Amino acid sequence: MKIICKECLYKLEVKKIKSLVEKSILMGLGAISLTKERAEKFAQELVEKGEATSEEARRLAGELVERGEEEKVILKEMVSRQMEDLRKSMGIVTKDDLYALEERIKRLEERTGMLSPEGIQ
Repeated sequence: MKIICKECLYKLEVKKIKSLVEKSILMGLGAISLTKERAEKFAQELVEKGEATSEEARRLAGELVERGEEEKVILKEMVSRQMEDLRKSMGIVTKDDLYALEERIKRLEERTGMLSPEGIQ
């Protein structure tokens, strides 16, 4: 039975999460780009059937593409929120959290005389 250190396990979990997020984003972007293609195709079909003028179809396609871009922003925000929730639930600290903690430790060491500004005494 292999023993895995906490840091190694943490790195493995982060890699899994990163991979999952990347796949989710790519799927979302793929769906949006399909929407653009479908919007243009749909608009062209309306023109061919005589149900819309070229100008109306162009405007409709533009509106559909714009909606796709809005959904892209919403998707990105949703993934970011889910990642933040996941990070918190797993107890993973951010670089900013770690930096703040290191600075706090440094200040405490300086105040207690364990560490002078020039280095260890």
